[in-house]
Amino acid sequence: MMASLPFSKSFPGRTALLALIASAAWRTVPAQTPQTSVDTIYVIPSSHWDLGFLRPPDEQMAVMKPHLDAVLAACERHADFRWTIESVWQLNAWLERTQDPKQIAQMQKLLQAGQIELSAADGSQHTEFIGSEELNRLIYAARKAHKQFGIQPTIAMMNDTPGFSSRVVQTLATSGVPFMMTGSNIALGGGLSVSRGMMPFFWQGPDGSKILVWQTQGKNGGYTEGVADYHLAPAVEDPYKHTRFVPKELAGFSDLEITRRSVDKLLAEYQSAGYHHSLLAVMFLHDGVGPADEENALLPNVRAWNAAGMKPRLVVATPSEFFHALTQREDVSAFPTLRGDWNGLWARVKTNSPALSAEALALQDELPQAETLRSLLRMKQQAPDAPPAFDHAYKNLFIYDEHNGAAQGSWPDVMTRAEVSKQNEEYVDKLADATNFAQQQMQAELIDLTDRANKAAPAQTLLVYNPSSWPASRVTCVKPNINSNAVRDLATNSEAHSQTMQDGSLCFEAADVPATGYRTYALSATKRSSPKPASSTTLESPYYRVEFDGNGNVLRITDKQQGEIVMMDASHGDEVGTLKIDGNSVKLEATAQVTLHREQGPLMERLTIERQNSQWPRTVISLPQLEPKIMVSETLDRAHMPFVPYGKDSNEYSFGFHVGIPESQLLVEDGNGVRPFPQYVLPGARTDALVPRHAIAWSNDKRHLILSQKDSFFDKLLWNGSNAAGVDVVAMVKSDQTKTKDQGIQTFDAFEPHFDSLRTFSFTLQYGRGPATPVAIYQASVSDDVNKTALLPTTRTASSPRSSLLSISGAGVVVLDLKPSEDGDLQHYTLRLQEIEGKQQRIAVTLPAGVSSVAQTSLTEDVVLKDGLSLRSIELTPHQTLTLRLTVSNALSPVQQGGSIELQRRSSTRCDRGEHRQRCLLAPFSCRQGVPQAAARLPAAWYIEHRRRTQAYGERPTRAILRLPCRCCRVRDERLPRRDHSRQT
Repeated sequence: MMASLPFSKSFPGRTALLALIASAAWRTVPAQTPQTSVDTIYVIPSSHWDLGFLRPPDEQMAVMKPHLDAVLAACERHADFRWTIESVWQLNAWLERTQDPKQIAQMQKLLQAGQIELSAADGSQHTEFIGSEELNRLIYAARKAHKQFGIQPTIAMMNDTPGFSSRVVQTLATSGVPFMMTGSNIALGGGLSVSRGMMPFFWQGPDGSKILVWQTQGKNGGYTEGVADYHLAPAVEDPYKHTRFVPKELAGFSDLEITRRSVDKLLAEYQSAGYHHSLLAVMFLHDGVGPADEENALLPNVRAWNAAGMKPRLVVATPSEFFHALTQREDVSAFPTLRGDWNGLWARVKTNSPALSAEALALQDELPQAETLRSLLRMKQQAPDAPPAFDHAYKNLFIYDEHNGAAQGSWPDVMTRAEVSKQNEEYVDKLADATNFAQQQMQAELIDLTDRANKAAPAQTLLVYNPSSWPASRVTCVKPNINSNAVRDLATNSEAHSQTMQDGSLCFEAADVPATGYRTYALSATKRSSPKPASSTTLESPYYRVEFDGNGNVLRITDKQQGEIVMMDASHGDEVGTLKIDGNSVKLEATAQVTLHREQGPLMERLTIERQNSQWPRTVISLPQLEPKIMVSETLDRAHMPFVPYGKDSNEYSFGFHVGIPESQLLVEDGNGVRPFPQYVLPGARTDALVPRHAIAWSNDKRHLILSQKDSFFDKLLWNGSNAAGVDVVAMVKSDQTKTKDQGIQTFDAFEPHFDSLRTFSFTLQYGRGPATPVAIYQASVSDDVNKTALLPTTRTASSPRSSLLSISGAGVVVLDLKPSEDGDLQHYTLRLQEIEGKQQRIAVTLPAGVSSVAQTSLTEDVVLKDGLSLRSIELTPHQTLTLRLTVSNALSPVQQGGSIELQRRSSTRCDRGEHRQRCLLAPFSCRQGVPQAAARLPAAWYIEHRRRTQAYGERPTRAILRLPCRCCRVRDERLPRRDHSRQT
């Protein structure tokens, strides 16, 4: 179940209403079995586990050991027992805690026999919130189970969350998973309500791929229907209330009679919806239950039902058994095909922890960026080595992005106060661990881009790396170590436009930084004249003029290029960052004191609006002088927000953006491309809100506006008739109390431990002529601070002042990731490309190393689909995610080739104070400080063992370190900065 109440909070009223509905439904049960085409009902037993909700994530994973042990025992006792492991994380948690090889062999036997089935999905994720490359790895863990157990998962079971991004279709289809079964909890916040008469349906993704979907819906969660709605095992009790689910109207009847009436009700509902197939599926799950409900209640009842000759026949089965029978007996071509997004919008729960969600959004981009740069450097340096634990970082990210993931209060009476605190601590720690790893990896690789001594270096050299797939010019800000206020471009030897800001940061225009490449700059101090004073109520650039009133409210925005006013003040219905609580505009507190501070320089004009003693303490609006954009930063202070007691709906804080583009089409960027909204949604899906990856746009034939958002993600639509005229971007949802099961109603100072009370949300507006293009929207969605920077040691500089490490010839294709291949072959790299323009593309890819062969693989990299490709001509279909396996042609170390490496005596010099080291280019280690010694041998088995241990135990050394002499064979002298080598092998 979902761990918060984002849409409905009135428990007593909701419970009474559901009871009334249930009572009315049973009064309409037909007296006899209705005429139906259904002759077989497949019952799908399993258990639903949020990664959290009942207990903190780590404790929840520990419960998987006794849980799956019990499943194994039940399988041994009953040949007709069936079980589906709902998520791969559950099996992995069991494996981590299982030492007995006999149990592992038993699990393998039952998986291969089909008595137990493994769902292919890592978990039931918030797929509309999840990052693009993260989503591409949704099935990776299942493929590892395939290698270990010799099984081929073909179904994805994802329950509770009532909606999914359409990106899921391509993820599953291109990972070899053709079927999806989901129990949709549409009682909280709605979701897709496809008629039962349309089951099953083919769901088609933007790229044209399809999967076959069976969806169940219900007031009690969808996946609970066989237990709570249709009473296929009347003896089963509610795991929360510990009372039977059977309504009082059926009290006194035998179990078989209760089931007969329930099945009649089920068949009547399907018949009235126009269902005409011969078999259907009923899910038999509840939250955190073991196999006892199936073993002691379901199986005996099903056996008695079938022995009595009652119709239709009941079959306890796995999802694959159901889909196999369905596709064998029915005309598959008659199944309907639906295309579009499936918006359940449960991602709103993550606004309960806005700081963590912003961190997760950033991490979703930073992990593949760090992995790509690392892979490029290993290609360039011809020095492959054991990759650090990116898998471990993704695992932590998956835990937060799971559908329970948010730091918040618990569902009433489910967790203790200590468990609530521990769960929130775990989310903070896991995201911090993954974020630190990604940032440390990126910083280490930025330094590694500098590959020669800098004998005549300027006092401070800055390297700016652009991880985007296109050349970019962006405002870049740093905090120099010395007093610098001037920036010189080392590629052109010309001064860059720069400006020292009020907070002490030095900002400059990093112009034309190459795609997936870098540019270097020299920082220095120089005398500058003071800027001329200007009006404090107007900001101006060559592109826009923004006018304010005395309280900092935007009065008017003028597009100077088009010569027209594009936005008026709120009295005209327009808004730019207006703070709202529960949809109502906030009036400034009487105690708040407003001050305006204006900054002006050659790089940008900026107005900072400070509101003392306010829940909305700061707004910063910036106009870059060299880019056509308006940058808005809004800060909220939780410490000054009104207290929200238990029993009252949470306060929803949002920022309103109401734009003046009439009769416009709303376009949504989802990470893999751009979709029209609300046209691109499945029937019955919600259209009152949306979850963009980073940007939305309003567009008509004359002009457009692109709104990008960095730290927020949930947009409630403001409709003007059929025109989506604006959005309220939900920044955070605030509550202060929760009802714990041990101490009752408890107050929490904050649900995000170790964060201060301030939350900042950044937005960028870009107006333009003519309709917005998918490429323009996608590129605008990249945040302004995406550039990565490194202040270089004085002993280091780059061999070239600017360079591109990876380039693509077309703007309609972007790089999602470049990584070591999953097959473990150090010659193999996986390049993931995404077509974003919705067109057929033919591109060329340039890399820093020779590539001897290129093959297209499945998304999970384990199946070669097409061989003999060339990077000079790669074709992509519209919206395709293309996975390529590259075989690098550079020389390999003897270690990689299965031999050994000889370390020869080199006694010409000694190491210099620990700074003079040498990097072995052809071996997976770096030389340590020390006196030259005689020859030694490094066996190939060492590298294999090191890689195995690194992956198994999650250690993340930047490179494998040996205690070896300073001089090695086949090395080059280098000056390296001091590094922390506390992790050694």
